[in-house]
Amino acid sequence: MNKSLRLMSNSSILIFYTIFEVMVLFLFNVLSARLLGVEGFGRLTYVTSYVLLFSLLADLGTSLGIAKSVAKNQSNRNNYINAGFSLRLIMSGIFVITTNSSFLIFGIREEAFLILILSLSEVLRSITVYIAYIFRGVERMVYEPIFLGIDRVIMLVFGFLVLNAGYGIDELIIVILIARIISLITAIFFYIQNFGRLKLSGSKIFMNNLWKESYPVAMV
Repeated sequence: MNKSLRLMSNSSILIFYTIFEVMVLFLFNVLSARLLGVEGFGRLTYVTSYVLLFSLLADLGTSLGIAKSVAKNQSNRNNYINAGFSLRLIMSGIFVITTNSSFLIFGIREEAFLILILSLSEVLRSITVYIAYIFRGVERMVYEPIFLGIDRVIMLVFGFLVLNAGYGIDELIIVILIARIISLITAIFFYIQNFGRLKLSGSKIFMNNLWKESYPVAMV
């Protein structure tokens, strides 16, 4: 496939997936609001908004940074990917600690369990998105809708079944966590098929270079 056709194909895949994701999230919010009621949906909105407030700490532009680094440095691709995984794990740890400790100080302590589960779910999602951007860097977007879409479908279908069966927000959050776990496992499977085993690297050179690519995005 020549470059123009590959670009068109990859762009079409991302556009269709984005439309699909927007529709799924819209349905999820509508069904959640209807089945949880005003109080339950208010709790869900409160805890998810709080977690998303700190979610930038788990990324800081490194997703776009790894895509740019991989695309521009094919010969050192694995070095950047491995250093990026290490950086992402460090930032994820900071995100979880910051989110949960600040909530215990300023938030409603009765919701601490939900915040913990949601923050862990966001870490899993963050790593999955990082893998998606690796595939973007090598222009293989065909995998992204599969492993990211699995998350959305499980969240919508099983979330609806759980709420319709009379369960509440706690069980819905568990469904979201399970969806993120399955999504990440699927992403890792495709990663191994294309790039080999996942590895971590503490190379300061590649971490610094990756951060230089990510820093401008994080500041936007």
